[in-house]
Amino acid sequence: MNLMKNTGETALELSKRPRMRLSDDRARMLIDAAAGEFLSRGFRHGSVENIARVTGIGKATIYRHFTDKNGLFQASVMRAIESLDRPSFDFSTRTVPPETLLFDFAIQAIDLFLRDKSLALHRTIIEAGHIFPELARIVHERVTEWSLDTLKPYLERLADQGIISVADTDWASHQFISLVTHGILYLMTPAPVEEAKRRALAAEAVELFLGGASSMRATV
Repeated sequence: MNLMKNTGETALELSKRPRMRLSDDRARMLIDAAAGEFLSRGFRHGSVENIARVTGIGKATIYRHFTDKNGLFQASVMRAIESLDRPSFDFSTRTVPPETLLFDFAIQAIDLFLRDKSLALHRTIIEAGHIFPELARIVHERVTEWSLDTLKPYLERLADQGIISVADTDWASHQFISLVTHGILYLMTPAPVEEAKRRALAAEAVELFLGGASSMRATV
């Protein structure tokens, strides 16, 4: 099963290759159970036997449906991505200073990124990323950098207005999200749950972004 062929497929569509063997409802139940297994135990230790026991679907049927454990893992990760609510951030309707708007964006990004399911998904794909590099890319784009499509045009507007000086807004957008989420720090250590701590992290990221590097220094 090669995800490179179609990165727009849903988990259910992935489950239908090479040909449908289960009803849609039972396929969804199976994928959901697999997502729970792999997100809690990882790809290496995730057990098809456990999934079969939980769902009551035999291993032979699972393998006919998904070809192998790899196929089931890919479908379950896609399902986990689909199940995450990722509301886009609207930069266009508010007329507040850049530091305020970027702070509000940072708070939303932190809250979304530090959800238990999001962290579990990242940890799972880090373990298996060398086997599924394309799947790792999809997780990064859709879960970590979910709002680049709105952030980048906003930074371009700020640059056009002379508010910030950014040589490469695409690079700057990636860097800001990295600052906000603190890279892999909270994949390795407990994530802060206190609102005050998260607000402090958001404020720090905005301050560093706007005033830290000379290529991204605010002019107002």
